[in-house]
Amino acid sequence: MKDLLKSIFNENNFSLFYPEFLLDSSKDKNEDNQAERDEKGFLARSKDEKRGTYFFVLFMDYETDEKLIKFIKEDIYDYFAKIKSLKYYESEMDKNLSLLLCLRVGNLNLAESTRRGIFEIEEDPFIFKKYVLTYTENQLNALTEDMKSNSIREIVKYFNEKLNNKESFINFKNNTLDDTEYNLVTKMFIKIPFLSLRSIEGEKLEDLEELIDNELEEKRLTALANRILTISNLDELKEDDFISMCEVIS
Repeated sequence: MKDLLKSIFNENNFSLFYPEFLLDSSKDKNEDNQAERDEKGFLARSKDEKRGTYFFVLFMDYETDEKLIKFIKEDIYDYFAKIKSLKYYESEMDKNLSLLLCLRVGNLNLAESTRRGIFEIEEDPFIFKKYVLTYTENQLNALTEDMKSNSIREIVKYFNEKLNNKESFINFKNNTLDDTEYNLVTKMFIKIPFLSLRSIEGEKLEDLEELIDNELEEKRLTALANRILTISNLDELKEDDFISMCEVIS
């Protein structure tokens, strides 16, 4: 996941930084080959001066709910203090720094307590915006193998092509917990703010209003829908009329 995220940020015009507090203390801090260093994460700064966008990317394995709670109540504040002590710290980071926590889990069907812990992290209003990207090793392996076999060079373009696959989308919609690479790519677009979905040239996105109109017409509810839309005050709706509407809908 680390290499994949680095590539995504590089492709989107970010500079990457590797502060020492994110390096495994058992590794040689003077190691010249950055790829050989065991990183817990990295900092990213947009090269576009107009954007003023910064990311703090962390990689963590899910172990217990208690560890998640400790992360939001303690660890995150320690990390922010260390970031502010960096020589390349910029004051704009105070308001423009986002946390992306890549959390590797055993399976996607998380316990309610775990989902609650993730929610607490993302909804915590202090320090910076927070995004939690959950994934499994199976998803990551399937995605990286697919990219390797297809000799992918433009990752975001490849992601867009996958997401625009109608058959994959229907399968995902029917089971959002499928342990697939499509699920992982979908969550990346949700959790990484600068990624945006582009429709493939020649593909026409379905019009939502048209879909609704067709559904109403098929069920012979168009007249009822139009009648409901003309009601400005529900208090004025007669009980008999309300009952008849419910009977039609049922």
